[in-house]
Amino acid sequence: MTKNAYSYFNSNMKKNRIIYLDLAKGFAIIFMFAQHCMLVHETGAGDSSHWLSLLFVLLGTAPAAPVFMIIMGAFMMKSQASLRTHLLRGVKLLVLGYLLNLLRFPMILPTEYGDGEFFPLLLTNFFSLVDILQLAGISLILGAFLKPVMKNSVAPPLFFTAVFLVSPYLWGITPENPLTVVLWGTSENVFFPFFPWLVYPLLGMYLSKFLLQPPDVLDSTLNKMTLIGVFLFAAGSLLSVLEIFPLGDYSRSGLGIHLIIIGFVLIWLKICRLMEQKMPPDNRFFRAMTFLSVNITVIYYIQWILFAWSTVPLGANQQGPYTSALIGLAVSVVTVFLAGRKVTKKVLFFL
Repeated sequence: MTKNAYSYFNSNMKKNRIIYLDLAKGFAIIFMFAQHCMLVHETGAGDSSHWLSLLFVLLGTAPAAPVFMIIMGAFMMKSQASLRTHLLRGVKLLVLGYLLNLLRFPMILPTEYGDGEFFPLLLTNFFSLVDILQLAGISLILGAFLKPVMKNSVAPPLFFTAVFLVSPYLWGITPENPLTVVLWGTSENVFFPFFPWLVYPLLGMYLSKFLLQPPDVLDSTLNKMTLIGVFLFAAGSLLSVLEIFPLGDYSRSGLGIHLIIIGFVLIWLKICRLMEQKMPPDNRFFRAMTFLSVNITVIYYIQWILFAWSTVPLGANQQGPYTSALIGLAVSVVTVFLAGRKVTKKVLFFL
């Protein structure tokens, strides 16, 4: 951690943080760096048989994006902001997601193209690449209207299950246009299609009353959620082994895979709570993780721009796993350094 960044969160870290959720988001960012360095630079694009590549990509799955989206939903449910505020925040994240598509174009365009192909390709990739910011934006917009429904104890679980079951029948439906790309992923560049990934922020809204409880009752609740998590993990594993529902990939998976992910997240949150309890209440590690948590959008933005432009001198998917890991470490250090500087805040004022 750079001195500048450390000074920043020493003076700006908000009091009364929910530490175990900050830990979960902080780890999500660290694991995100691990996964992205392999996806961008490793020769197999994270799909090789090397143990380091497999480990880094695995870390960037269940304990990363799903954790962030569930926590986002939990705090959205708690928020007293107006409908208009939530809608504007959602639109802002959508715009930021598509702006990021432009800023990281070296990564998403082919290295060679003929005369007159650059701008058509740039426009195509602008609309066809859908990442977590687009998902977060649409989720905030929809969640703003669904707040009353998410307070119900019966309807949301049925809704979640229905989305998981229906989603495989939506994937790939044409014609392909910016709307269908975002909703169910008619493009291979859609990493987080709205169906089924909207379930995670909505699940966070549903669990908000449990995840944000006072400390004196939180532990008992998390113990029960851990048992539920173990059951969901086992049920999802069984469904996946029997191939009752589509396995697919990380972006488009059937019910079994998502039950595994949800089960893992519930267990992971309990582990983060145990870490909070086992460590001194005010230490540098907690401060560092809080810094990552508070600045998650800025950090996400900076790291993707750095990863994308690192392909200009280094090429995409040209490195071995160890070299890719070192590149990821360098990007993470530079990202944290920039995220802790006031000038960065001024440049990225829109975040």
